[in-house]
Amino acid sequence: MHYVAVPPDRDPEPVRCFKTFTDDLHRLADWLVACGVKTVAMEATGVYWIPIDEILEGRGLEVRLVTAQHVKNVPGRKSDVSDCEWLQELHSVGLLRGSFRPTAEIAALRSYLRHRETLIQEELKKPRRRSPAVPRSSSTPDLPGRDASPGCAS
Repeated sequence: MHYVAVPPDRDPEPVRCFKTFTDDLHRLADWLVACGVKTVAMEATGVYWIPIDEILEGRGLEVRLVTAQHVKNVPGRKSDVSDCEWLQELHSVGLLRGSFRPTAEIAALRSYLRHRETLIQEELKKPRRRSPAVPRSSSTPDLPGRDASPGCAS
């Protein structure tokens, strides 16, 4: 669930809850645009922020990711509703700094590099398999051009 707050003068119901399905995220974006919102502050929690970020930026909204440290001092009882209201309040008065976000090109490159590293690590974990053609004795296989007969000088 995504809890979203807008300034109280923008909507009779300034706090709403949206499910995480794509259609619901589009309804969330529609509501923010209808309320005249231009920038959005959002807590960056795991990877859950990525789909909503893409939808909001696709609608032309500026998304500012903030860390939970910047918004942890919520007065009163801790709840998702009070969190989103506090986040909206801090954002409306300019007290939230956005986290660093690399450009799309850099993010794609980092993703490829992480994937490459995963593939390398998986290959290193595989047990070394012997070919059935390689004998299991302790002797070394004959090399081309070498006479393997005992007692023969080369």
